Parts: sequence; structure tokens; C-alpha cells
Amino acid sequence: TSTSPQECPLGTFNEGRNRLPCQQCQTGFTTVDVSRTSAAQCVIQPGWQMAADGVPAPYDKGTYSTGGTELAPNATCIPCPQGWSSQLDGASSAAECNVCAAGYGGGNCSQCSFGTFAAGGSVGDVACNACAAGFTSKRGATQSQQCYPTLVSALNDVFSLANETAWTADAAATAATCGAACTASATCVMYRFVFSEGGNGNGTCTLLNEATSPTHSVGFKIGSGEDFSVWDLDQPVGSPLPEQPSEIASEAACMAACTAAYDCELYDWRLTDGACILAISELGNAATSMFQVRGDHLYSDLHP
Repeated sequence: TSTSPQECPLGTFNEGRNRLPCQQCQTGFTTVDVSRTSAAQCVIQPGWQMAADGVPAPYDKGTYSTGGTELAPNATCIPCPQGWSSQLDGASSAAECNVCAAGYGGGNCSQCSFGTFAAGGSVGDVACNACAAGFTSKRGATQSQQCYPTLVSALNDVFSLANETAWTADAAATAATCGAACTASATCVMYRFVFSEGGNGNGTCTLLNEATSPTHSVGFKIGSGEDFSVWDLDQPVGSPLPEQPSEIASEAACMAACTAAYDCELYDWRLTDGACILAISELGNAATSMFQVRGDHLYSDLHP
């Protein structure tokens, strides 16, 4: 074994004037060069950060760090470029941002478009996954659970309007073709289909279109409130719940109140005075109603 002094390698130090071996920096620390003489010269190693509890830990996926310096020993977290992520925690350079982030896909890791999703982590030219037929999603969806039906039924039968003359007649003779007529239009909020007395499935189709001069922002609850289909209208929709929330100061709070109310089917945020009304559908005589869900009308897309 050599007794000649050796310079301390990276990640170690020795104060000198002794015969002791080089001492190792603590876990998560290293040195910026060899031959360091003090623990004070140990800095956060590349890919690590000083956590809130004061203990070093690797950076999460989607970020990287080149490590600390002797002037700034605590490393700086750098996000990967938009659309990109790292495969593992603790990335130490931008070159490790080499996979698509969740909600992004394709060779350039572009944001997933309406009606598609991606969990992230793909390498190479892997496109976003398409939602099932009859379903759509917001831009940048990250999982199939964010794909919603393009038509959602009223829990009772129909959504009433303050002005029933706002319905527009359509030539569709069945509920299925009435729904298709609604989803074919970018401005159709919902349809109402009234069955004929003959019992053969035929009937009368009417559509409600979005208002050009809105006074109400109406959000229809999807599922248990996972998202809302939001439309601009010029009148109230539905029957108000017996109990209404108080001290609601924003549309987001109005939406949250509807999510929390089990029987709420829609919120009506009145644009003129900021009033929040929670409402439900009504029973209708031989009638059914479904509202349209479009990716560009999802609350999560309008308010990312």
C-alpha cells in the first residue's frame, strides 16, 4: 500500500496536516473539483436538491439540475422544455429530457389535441392515443379517464329554458339522429327530443344554440364533477335547487359548489352581476334531453 499523499477525488475532502483518509461528503453532496479541504466545499450533487426538510433528495422527473457551486451550494431546479420530461428522477442535464411529458406526444412532443391523450414517457414518434368513438377530451389530456362522452343525458328528462322559444327545430326524426345533429354543430349546446305517440321511436327534434350576446355562463356537470361542459347563453337553464350557495365570488367557486352538491346538474354563473345558481333537470312527458361536450368547451380547457 502506498504511503505517498494522494489528492482527494471528487466527492471527498481532507483538512490536511493528518494521516487520515479523505472523508466522503454526505449523501446527496459532492465537490466541484478534486483536492477539497473542507466539508463546507461539499455542494449538492447534479440531479439533486435540498428538500424542505433539509435533507438532499433527487429532483422529480420533468426537471434537472447540474448541481451546486461553491458560491451557491444549493442546486437550482430547471424544468425540462415544454412537452418534454426525463425518464427518471435525478436528471443532471437537459440531454436527459428526452421523453414526452404527460399530455404530449409525437416526434416533437406536441400537446395532445382535443379527443386524444397520452400518459407520457414515450420515446420516438409515438402519437397521442385517440379517445374512443363518441368521446372527447381537453387539450393535453393525460389519461383515458379524461375522455368524456360527447353527449350526456339529463338525469331526469329535460332541461327547461326561461324562454322556450329559443329551441330551434331540426329535421331529425329519431333521438339518435337528433343527437348527431347536435354534435355536428360547434354551437349546439343541447338537444331536446319529444317522442311521438305512435311508440315507434320517432318524434320531434329541437336544438339549443349558444348565444351570440351571452348573459349567463352555464356549466353542465360531467359525471360527479370531474369536469364541466361550459356554454355561453342569454337565459337561465334548468330548475333551481331549493338550497343555493351563498358568498360565491367567482365562476370557479360556483362550479365547486355544484360539484359538492350531489343533485346539482349545472351551475349558472350570471355574467351581469356575478350571481351563482345551481339547477337540475325536470321530468318531461315523453321527452329526453342531452347536452353536448366539446373539448374546447370543457372548463378544464378554458381554465387550464
